[in-house]
Amino acid sequence: MKELFLKFRFYFVALILILCAALILILARSCRENRSMEVLPVKAIESLPDFQVQDVTEIELIYGKHVAKLVRGSDVWNLHTNGKPVVIADPAKVLLLLEDISRAKLLRELSIDSETEAEALALSGANGGKTIGCRVILRGKNGGEIRNLLLGRVHYSVGEQIGRYRTNIPDGRYVRLMLAGKPHYFLMSRPMLDTIPLSAFWANPVTCPNMGMPILIRYTDLANKKILWEVRPEGNQYKLTIPKDKKLNIKEMQQKLGFLTQAPLSRDVAAENVEFKPDSRLDIIYANGFSYSLEMQNDPFDEWKRLGRLTPAYDPEFTFRMQQETDDALAKRKKQYQAELEREKKLFGGQIFVLRPSLINIFETVPEK
Repeated sequence: MKELFLKFRFYFVALILILCAALILILARSCRENRSMEVLPVKAIESLPDFQVQDVTEIELIYGKHVAKLVRGSDVWNLHTNGKPVVIADPAKVLLLLEDISRAKLLRELSIDSETEAEALALSGANGGKTIGCRVILRGKNGGEIRNLLLGRVHYSVGEQIGRYRTNIPDGRYVRLMLAGKPHYFLMSRPMLDTIPLSAFWANPVTCPNMGMPILIRYTDLANKKILWEVRPEGNQYKLTIPKDKKLNIKEMQQKLGFLTQAPLSRDVAAENVEFKPDSRLDIIYANGFSYSLEMQNDPFDEWKRLGRLTPAYDPEFTFRMQQETDDALAKRKKQYQAELEREKKLFGGQIFVLRPSLINIFETVPEK
């Protein structure tokens, strides 16, 4: 046995080294996939006191200079500007927000000792930090605060791997609370995706039917940092038409990009035989405060030809890639992921757009008409 070991000792050593290397790679990948939650030390925490949704009489959402204030009236919620009600709020959105906050649980307390760590989670705004979160304040009948939360980045669980893409699911939100006069940082159980501090977002669609209409399309040359053209509605007509001399085929883009079909433009929008060029960006801004941005850039990496980026300020780190593929490669991918492609309807013409999760909530300033 000893002679056999000595004879093949080189192969035994090589096998052990290979197994060790594989174990290290597996551990490194696991740590990388869970870094958003596991890298920070945690300790036991106490739950926040419960409150009843009907006890809330005022909601204030603040993100930088953007403020949305909702006040409960006798039978409706009203949006207030300069202390006066200006429009009726959407009751379904208000109820969803209040239920989300009332049911949220504090999962973990994070040991954050520096402003840099707080900025990484968008929770430093209260101290004048560069990266701020969204402030949510709930008040009761006598003006007393029921909740005062500073919401930071959304937390994502690691989702399914689909080819080159991974689908990450929003499952929580980082939050900053003042307890006994001191700041505490937590991971909360709900992502709070509807905390959007834009008054137009909360407007009742019945009383404000034009809130879902586009008010601006802007096409920008990124290389030269120049706006090539803009289109705005004329008068009260919430309908945008791209002239044929504009360098963009919006109709084709609607077919290729599923997120545009979620809030479609006018059917009059069309431009024939033009191409969406690299190193450019398309912005579509709606009256309800939603905005869609698509960047096309030259990508220096491997076989990737273009980089498409959907940019919601809700989570600036969320990006997606698209790849120009051959017919054979496209057919193979289509067969492999037929269920996903049919459900999402993201496959058109030879480009694949994976837009998950579909978070298109932003905090951009809506341009004046």
